[in-house]
Amino acid sequence: MPDMSEMGRDVQSRARDLEERARRGVEQAREWMEPTGPRRARPLFGRMPLLYLVPQDVHSIADYASAASCASPAFYAGTTAARAASIAVGASYAATSALTDYRLSLVKVIPIEAHQVLDYVVGLTQIAAPFVLGYFKKDRAAALTHIVTGAMVIGLSLFTDYRAAKGVGGRIVASSIG
Repeated sequence: MPDMSEMGRDVQSRARDLEERARRGVEQAREWMEPTGPRRARPLFGRMPLLYLVPQDVHSIADYASAASCASPAFYAGTTAARAASIAVGASYAATSALTDYRLSLVKVIPIEAHQVLDYVVGLTQIAAPFVLGYFKKDRAAALTHIVTGAMVIGLSLFTDYRAAKGVGGRIVASSIG
């Protein structure tokens, strides 16, 4: 005949296992049934942004303004390199903003986490362009526009509360099931 204390431990072990499975199931169901509203992006490198001070919609408007600011030297730059950099970086940043999964975009294709990475890449590109393409000394106005805009993009990105509108690339939400 089996020992009663051994049977009791076995029952307790099975009960703990069932409880853990139920807890995981409830967590998964909550994730799947999460409302389709804004979903906070996963932090970049587990650390960025540094603080969540700037709302996503404010950041979205700033994205379009930054793209316009970066592209503006195309109209007044004195060098071909500055005009080309203005058009290339400004247009690509505007396109990125128009395709990102946030409320103020045209089509929600680019996940918000990818946009967050692209913010830093675009900011660094704007800062580096005058030096790499050699127009820093020849076209100071265009160079300073790119450097200041790039620094502002990076600075704003460090404090933005990135949120996805639909969850593209993120967790499955109720509207995308079935």
